[in-house]
Amino acid sequence: MKDTDDAVDRRTDSELEAGIERRMELRILRLWWDARRDDEFPSFEVISKQELDRQWPAIILLAVPDDGGEPVFERIGEDYAAGAGDALIGKPFSEAEEGTTIRRIFDYYGEVMEKKVPVTVSGEIPGENGDLLCYRSIILPLGNDIKTVNFLLCAASFSKP
Repeated sequence: MKDTDDAVDRRTDSELEAGIERRMELRILRLWWDARRDDEFPSFEVISKQELDRQWPAIILLAVPDDGGEPVFERIGEDYAAGAGDALIGKPFSEAEEGTTIRRIFDYYGEVMEKKVPVTVSGEIPGENGDLLCYRSIILPLGNDIKTVNFLLCAASFSKP
């Protein structure tokens, strides 16, 4: 996790001039809504081809097993490198160590699985150097139909209070 403002605002100059939403979570939520067709969840293939490139360091992707069991880490963005990073790839969410940034800010994934809607949460956590950091996180369900969640797209931004 980065203790810098780089993780908070990744807008281009043209986006700044156009008044594009500054909160990453709301920009990603807008992409999710725009990618939906009828009542279906957008698929990862559709949403990943959109404007996620600048947010990619802040993205965690969890694959949901066909049996609906515990999600498995498919991708962990560079912003979370200090929280075990690639060591968690292929492992279930519960393997993320208690108290780590990843575990603390995305531990509500069960609510997304149950309700099948995006959920956003904000709060405060201690940073790497012990200073308090404010965060906003979002988890979005992705799938190929309205009934099945195949992936959870997770992202968070951080700022100093």
